[in-house]
Amino acid sequence: STAVMNSGLLLMAVMGITFPAVLHFTHNEVHRGKSELSLSRFSSGIMLVAYASYLYFQLRSQHNLYDPIDGINGDVALRKIFCVHN
Repeated sequence: STAVMNSGLLLMAVMGITFPAVLHFTHNEVHRGKSELSLSRFSSGIMLVAYASYLYFQLRSQHNLYDPIDGINGDVALRKIFCVHN
């Protein structure tokens, strides 16, 4: 489910960048520059809402991913990961 969500966010970001660029380069706008700008702002707003929802989902429902491993203190785990000794 995480891979599907990540690929969906990536696809939405690519489409959010591509659609205004295609509109700009094809010069098929009714009002020169206004429709491109409004489409860009709309897609960026949608992407911000989707990313905020994703962060909320990850931090609230997947909290077990952020628990310490096998009772190890978080500071000790970071020292082991980065090979830092006291």
